Amino acid sequence: MGFFARGMGGVGKTTRASACVHDTEIRRAFEVLLWLSVGQSPKISDLQRSLLKQLDAAASDVDDVEKLAELLRA
Repeated sequence: MGFFARGMGGVGKTTRASACVHDTEIRRAFEVLLWLSVGQSPKISDLQRSLLKQLDAAASDVDDVEKLAELLRA
């Protein structure tokens, strides 16, 4: 399950998402919570690496998008 917020800057997307992530009931409802800021010009390998680091996987030296995707599936 995923949650995303989209809209112009300064309307409180990050504040609202942060409140959800830190809510006790929400934290109990999910086994894992990951935070990903995409931005307007995302680099897929950077996004994948960020997810892997949050999952405690060693991905800091991997640059290949396909390899990162494979690690995420594992």
